[in-house]
Amino acid sequence: MYQKAFRSQMRLLATCAAGALAIALGASAASADTAKCIASISKNTAKYEEAVQKSLGKCRASNTKDSTKTPSCPDAKASDKISKALTKLQDKVTGDCGGETPATLGFTGLVDRCNGGSRTGLFCTRNSDCEGQCGSGAEIGAPCTADSNCPNTCFGGSANGESCKGGGATVCTNGGGVCNNPANAGHCNAPAGGTCDPADRCPNVVDDSAPFGNCDGPMASLADVSTCLACNANSTANAITGFAYGARRPSSDDPAFGIPTGDEKDVLNCNLALGKGVGGYFQAVRKATQKCTASLLKGKVPSCPDSKATDAIAKAKTKLTDAISKKCGGTLFAETAKLGTVLSLDPLADTLALPNSGTAFGDATAALANALATCSDSAAVPSALTDTCRTNCGNGQIDPGEDCDDGNVVNGDTCPANCVLDTTCSVTGTVTVTVNVTAPSTPLGALTSYLAYDDTKVNLPGSGSAATAAITAGAFGVSANDLDSGVRVVLVDPSDIGTPPYTIQFNVCSGASVTAADFSCMVEDAADAATATNEYGVTCSVTVM
Repeated sequence: MYQKAFRSQMRLLATCAAGALAIALGASAASADTAKCIASISKNTAKYEEAVQKSLGKCRASNTKDSTKTPSCPDAKASDKISKALTKLQDKVTGDCGGETPATLGFTGLVDRCNGGSRTGLFCTRNSDCEGQCGSGAEIGAPCTADSNCPNTCFGGSANGESCKGGGATVCTNGGGVCNNPANAGHCNAPAGGTCDPADRCPNVVDDSAPFGNCDGPMASLADVSTCLACNANSTANAITGFAYGARRPSSDDPAFGIPTGDEKDVLNCNLALGKGVGGYFQAVRKATQKCTASLLKGKVPSCPDSKATDAIAKAKTKLTDAISKKCGGTLFAETAKLGTVLSLDPLADTLALPNSGTAFGDATAALANALATCSDSAAVPSALTDTCRTNCGNGQIDPGEDCDDGNVVNGDTCPANCVLDTTCSVTGTVTVTVNVTAPSTPLGALTSYLAYDDTKVNLPGSGSAATAAITAGAFGVSANDLDSGVRVVLVDPSDIGTPPYTIQFNVCSGASVTAADFSCMVEDAADAATATNEYGVTCSVTVM
């Protein structure tokens, strides 16, 4: 877990450094007016982001003190301040960039989207991402140019669960199988395909999953530039504020639920110190990185962070740790923070090292805030606004920090969605996971399901097809393929008259607490026991013993 987090952080910071280089190169060729406009955008985006974080932080502090008076954030006061800050940003962009367009500033063609094909308008990295895709059959989602590329599934026999490969005349009959629904083989959606082309859209600088927002939108005017930058700034400010005030134990007379009533004042003061300290640190880092960028644009420094920025960030870190130590000393920090979830709002690294002290919390805060501030700062300069702060996972090549990359960011195939395979699990025990299956009306004779699992907590004793040995499924014949972050299980027994559950015995990694939330089950295919026809509406759930 620690190694994975470190690699993710280093990958993020390295790509942001590459963005800083792009800043210098892009600015050197700009006219004086364009350079002035870019400098204004960089400076005022930073001011806007700091204003948003400060307003949200004050709201969250008020909520922490008395949630009845401030039940949610942003409240009316914070919303008003954010609205005024946005108007200032928009006025500055319009006033300092008169005569400029997104094209002259370099805010065009910053993302790639499919032009045509079944994924038209969606993110892509190459033309093959934009082909037609099988909408039914055994290979849903696979590239296709005709229905013949989308075969059905073998039911029964030695090739059970495999593609029918052109109708299944021979492959499915081996061992007594049939091609499931041969008259209704797979269909290819948008077979003509499309191309992956640059698009004039706003990129999501970091990510488009919670707690970040999806900032995709047009880039056709200066107003669109302001909207794009403000959206990404809002995302970052929301993320750091959620981190600052998230996952705290509430006060309660029941020690099992929260903090005893007598300690409420100390707990409150610690909570407020954590929230205010994190917010203040982020603002200091954001300001320092932007000042360095301003000097870089003027050619006064060769790279960022320079010595001034480094010194300012170091002083801010000391101030943060001192504030935590003062208000959260002794065992209060551990008693106040839910350490297992306090970092759950960090999508930039899968999991940062969980803190066990105020000092460790300061280190985690620094890693997150530094990365976010650097990404935000790079985003305000058009030559760097090219998804530089997103990881490279999903581009089809194995980049530094990745164990695999199959060209997408989905689970269930040859590589996990985060492109990282965990290899640090020290096995200390086992846990039995039951996959329960519910069918609408008829008993099943075949089932293909995919069970994703948290590979930082559990793994299977065997890899690939050897994982079958860990599966118990009653009378059903079992075949399996373990992908090291999920396992695909195929069950078949045409004579069975019941709905088939199965169990898998996983290894448990050292120190891991395993619950059903660490697993996600999906039914990929199911067939009626009597007729071998497709059965729809079949679902699965997971229980852990």
